[in-house]
Amino acid sequence: MEGFNALLLLVAGTGLLLVTLDVNRRLRTAIVDLDEAAGQVSGAAGQVSSSSQWLAQTASQQAASLEETSSSSRQISHVAHQNAEGSEAAAELTIRSRQQVTEVSGALHLMVSAMAGIGESSSKISRLIRVIDELHFRPTSWR
Repeated sequence: MEGFNALLLLVAGTGLLLVTLDVNRRLRTAIVDLDEAAGQVSGAAGQVSSSSQWLAQTASQQAASLEETSSSSRQISHVAHQNAEGSEAAAELTIRSRQQVTEVSGALHLMVSAMAGIGESSSKISRLIRVIDELHFRPTSWR
């Protein structure tokens, strides 16, 4: 019965390790996808920032040369400034996202190491149980 319990523990430990490895693989894939998306958001934020700066410069030049459109130019400049601020906020979010991805990756590495340790401990426990079973079932004359 103890051998059966040891086998059950070994099977359960192996199953847990396989499930954890699969979850880890899926999380790594998600992290890679998140990192790629963060890079794309960062690139888009740079483009929006460049466009906003260009728009602000164009609006200022038109305001100086055309008195009748000064009110419209001020509105465009204001919107461009808001876009630039939004771009900066998006860039900051991208940086924070990358930092969080790095932290999650580190945590995943720790989890994988822990699961490997659990697997090793499970193997050691299984060997110990086998030795105990062998000693227990050894003929009395050998004891």
